[in-house]
Amino acid sequence: MKKVLTAQNVYKIYGAHGKNPFEALTDINFEMEQGDFICVMGPSGAGKSTFVNTLSTIDMPTKGKVIALGNDVRQMSEKQIGEFRYENIGFIFQEFNLIDSLNVFENIALPLVLAGRPEKEVQDLAMEQIHRIHIDDIRKKYPNEISLGQKQRIAIARAIVTKPEMIVADEPTGNLDSKNSFEILSYFHKINKEDNITILMVTHNAKIASYAKKFIFIKDGKISHTLERGDMSQKEFYYKIVEINNEESQSFIS
Repeated sequence: MKKVLTAQNVYKIYGAHGKNPFEALTDINFEMEQGDFICVMGPSGAGKSTFVNTLSTIDMPTKGKVIALGNDVRQMSEKQIGEFRYENIGFIFQEFNLIDSLNVFENIALPLVLAGRPEKEVQDLAMEQIHRIHIDDIRKKYPNEISLGQKQRIAIARAIVTKPEMIVADEPTGNLDSKNSFEILSYFHKINKEDNITILMVTHNAKIASYAKKFIFIKDGKISHTLERGDMSQKEFYYKIVEINNEESQSFIS
């Protein structure tokens, strides 16, 4: 199986050369293979976002290696990293990051336009995603005219329109109600299963995490638990995740 991401003894230290350095990640070792769907959980301030940002080239490790699709990111130039990220990773965030002056179709098509793809290809690929997530009826509307759930569907379509190797999602359902949250999760499940797109997602919700194939719990900048779903049902996996969360909460209180 192809390795998508590998972290080897990764540290992230903010203010490393200052008077008050802060070690946000400590000795992270981690592998992610093509087709994985991994959810990351942990308490506020534990380092979850730093973890996914450092592994997905948004940020650079202070020490150690991050190997992304065979590339040591610390050996790449800023231009190479930008191109790599653009070509291989789709990002989805809690705040959607849609452009208000563009309509739905234009927001989804934007990565293709910026990449200089031919006009017909832009049209075909953008419409493919619009049909796939059932938003044909709003494709000419603007972000201020649609619901939060629709905005997140658009953000997903924009992230996968270039057919990336990997999706990185940081609390993608954080602003949504339960109905919209689980509709969004069904799309993640679909693109993971049908397109074999690798997904690394941060969430605070154990039910959402139970959709994944692997669960990681981060505490104090370290991976404290790793759990593979394997042959477990989603319900069994959910209860295991809840058990780990409860165990970690009790250790925090004590």
